[in-house]
Amino acid sequence: MAVGKEEKRRSSVVNNGYLSDDSSFYGDSPTKRQLNDRAASFSPTHHFTTTTMSPTALTILHSSIAPAPEVTLHNPYAGVQCARQHDEAIDEFLARLPAAMTRQSDSAPWIYIVNPFQPAQSVRESEEETQRWADFVRRGIELLNDLRTFKVQLEGVWGKVRLYAEERERVVKQLQGVAVECKCTSGKWMLFVDPAEVNFVWSEVARYTAKGELGHAAKVAPDGGDARPRLICVYTEDYTDIADVTGVAKKMKDIGLIGRGQTIYYKCGKCLLITRLKILSLNRSGADED
Repeated sequence: MAVGKEEKRRSSVVNNGYLSDDSSFYGDSPTKRQLNDRAASFSPTHHFTTTTMSPTALTILHSSIAPAPEVTLHNPYAGVQCARQHDEAIDEFLARLPAAMTRQSDSAPWIYIVNPFQPAQSVRESEEETQRWADFVRRGIELLNDLRTFKVQLEGVWGKVRLYAEERERVVKQLQGVAVECKCTSGKWMLFVDPAEVNFVWSEVARYTAKGELGHAAKVAPDGGDARPRLICVYTEDYTDIADVTGVAKKMKDIGLIGRGQTIYYKCGKCLLITRLKILSLNRSGADED
């Protein structure tokens, strides 16, 4: 008896008093018999499929669920052997083109991967990209020639230093606008990795890029036959999008690719303008690799 009482006490504690051990209806015998008969004959399925009353919670739920949108995957490297293909699992891609052992060649100058969920231009030099850059360079040179002519015309003019500085700033903004029109605004974070660690670092970059959680594309330098650090580039679509650029850097830090106190480099479109137009006077911090 003591055991039975203790079990009842525990049951009462668990149920917080809301559930009763007595499953019978209350009332006199005819009332309880009538309620038991109704309970035994009740069919929930029949009730919810034939009722003409207001919509049930289930039908409201069904009507509010929108069909999942179709996901369109993007790959400007379709068919390119030194890049990941969409029908290729990420582990298969990394095994097929291991960064540490794949030799650099004309057919594999870089190993590429893209964010498949974000439309993006290829970071591999293509005929279309070459044409875009050629258009940008042509228009950029015209602007620079106008700037040089303006500088000559300022000789002997009071306040020429200030006037030239203002004009140069205006030309720089125009160059940036031309870069946007020509779709030459991509930028990249550059990681210089010891060859012994390049497989690990590249595999992390590739996995997060493939999941759409890093930049819009990435590439790694294959083995060039020397012991120099290997370059990994993580691309952003628009160097003027500061939130996106810093967000990629934060993600790399969160997943352990950037250590405390480690210096990393970002090469923005402005540096690309300098490289292509050879106007080092605008910014002397540009690197040779683009």
